Amino acid sequence: MDTITIVDGLAIAVASSYFPLPRFERIEQIIVETGSFTEAWRRFGVTTYKRHETRISAIALSKADSASLGLPHRQPMILVTNVNVDAAGVPIVLSRVRVAPQHMELAVNFD
Repeated sequence: MDTITIVDGLAIAVASSYFPLPRFERIEQIIVETGSFTEAWRRFGVTTYKRHETRISAIALSKADSASLGLPHRQPMILVTNVNVDAAGVPIVLSRVRVAPQHMELAVNFD
């Protein structure tokens, strides 16, 4: 499922989310209906989840993302790859978020 983040009318990020099948068959329809990943997972019985891993790297903007974000093709972007897991540690989503660096600050806390 592809999504776009818009803040104050400005597109700042695009994301592609991948859900394990057949467990989450048609989850994208529920996300569109509810506007919420969390609510969609709840409907599939996932009431608790956590971020298992986040990887941060840099990539060049693709033609498709360039069109979505209105930015020059091949502009450097921040790529944030996340894996969320359910209470049993089973992955429920892998997401790849491409963020325009001029619109994002990343902070990492070690609590």
